Amino acid sequence: MPDPTTSTSLGLPGYVYLWIATAVALVVFGLRAYRLVATLRRARREPRWDHASRRVWNVVVNVLGQRRLLNDRGIGVAHFLIFWTFMFYAGSFAWNLLRGLIPALPIPYADEVAVVSLPMEILSVLALVALAGAALRRYVFTPPRLERSGDASFILVLITVLLVTFLLGQGAKALTEDVWWSPAGNVAASILG
Repeated sequence: MPDPTTSTSLGLPGYVYLWIATAVALVVFGLRAYRLVATLRRARREPRWDHASRRVWNVVVNVLGQRRLLNDRGIGVAHFLIFWTFMFYAGSFAWNLLRGLIPALPIPYADEVAVVSLPMEILSVLALVALAGAALRRYVFTPPRLERSGDASFILVLITVLLVTFLLGQGAKALTEDVWWSPAGNVAASILG
């Protein structure tokens, strides 16, 4: 399959379009971040840089380790899987963006490397199971303290679409290439095939 960043459309190579889209995304992000920082600057000052080692440890334990969520075993494990799948995806997206913006880089795309693609497939399948569990909990076995919201539903749908389209893409790749390290891709290929 040709590299979309080096293919031309309307006389321009794909990486030019990627640079434009990236610049627009960074401007939108920057404007939003500026507004949030401006709001925070109007708030009462608090010492945020004291006890740096304790604060870093709390980030490691509570954000990266999801300790508080893991107290609720069922949904905690599901959330942990969804969170780390998303973190893995974010890393691979950054890798792909860098490769796409600079096509001359002598590196492959992330999904062309078995040590990245295989864990992404495994995490994607596990996260889809976790999302199904989260949806059941949210819409069928709803705990009294859990509020149903359109935003939560939208987020569940977006994450599901992201995971499914990645797996379908792996299936399409498995239809055209011999990839031994793509078990979920091979299953998707047999469905697509």
